[in-house]
Amino acid sequence: MANLIYPVLRRAEFSQPEENLNKKVARQIATEIKNSWKSLSQKHIDVVKKILDSDLVEIDYKQNKEKDARLTEEGLSAFVVDNPVINAQWKNYSFQIRTTIAVCHQESSTKNWTRVSLNNPISKENKDFKKLKEFYKKIASDCCTISHKEFSEIVSKKQQSRPDAIGDFTILTFGVEDEKLGQYLELFDDTDLMLKDLFQNKEAKNLIGDYYKRLFGKNKSDLLKNLSRENFWMTANSNLVNNEGYFENSNVLYKIMLQNNDSIFAYGLGHENSEEKELAKLSSLKIGKHYAKNI
Repeated sequence: MANLIYPVLRRAEFSQPEENLNKKVARQIATEIKNSWKSLSQKHIDVVKKILDSDLVEIDYKQNKEKDARLTEEGLSAFVVDNPVINAQWKNYSFQIRTTIAVCHQESSTKNWTRVSLNNPISKENKDFKKLKEFYKKIASDCCTISHKEFSEIVSKKQQSRPDAIGDFTILTFGVEDEKLGQYLELFDDTDLMLKDLFQNKEAKNLIGDYYKRLFGKNKSDLLKNLSRENFWMTANSNLVNNEGYFENSNVLYKIMLQNNDSIFAYGLGHENSEEKELAKLSSLKIGKHYAKNI
């Protein structure tokens, strides 16, 4: 496998009020959440400090052009509150954390998103790799819980009841600097190529299988077993500027798994060859939006 990997984790928890929100009320709730961003961000900072056992956690005012949360209307059914980016340090690793709350109306559920990434890549042989993945998952889970509680408290003032937590979605994506992996994933641009055809190539099956085993803990033997509506493969294509300055289509292969009817997991693997090293970040966002609009 290649030396450097770029991990990004996105997690969302879905909330459904007892009474569907209309557009006016959804806007009011989103505005109230935006106005409480300082106290909400401090709660996120406090929980990250506890998880990492580090005091080096703060809002990244250099990256955040706006000095507070940003509220935008997205599509026809959501008002989205983006909180400022939080930077966190553990040992020599620098985390970047962003929380987002999409307050939805027209019968759609509200999504509390948290994105966790590293500012620098790590090696697959890194002795802290397992610990870093644990941090990713814990930070994302606890920050989503805080956002859900904030949303719930505001809604309960308006409806006299708290929204139900109806499920969650975890997207863990790795961009890997491995040209051989990229050559195989490029084959998905051929619309006639099915995954089972790709895995007829022993080298491809072993290479992809090894990555899924090492990065996600998924056995090679499970790659093509039990394919169904609850367990299947898909790809996400992103057009990015490569290291040579040219636009290039980059495929990320995702294993989608549904557990207990209310938890969705997406495990993504792609060849990182973009100039800004943003393949995992943009690909996971695309997958997240694809599923979120239907939940």
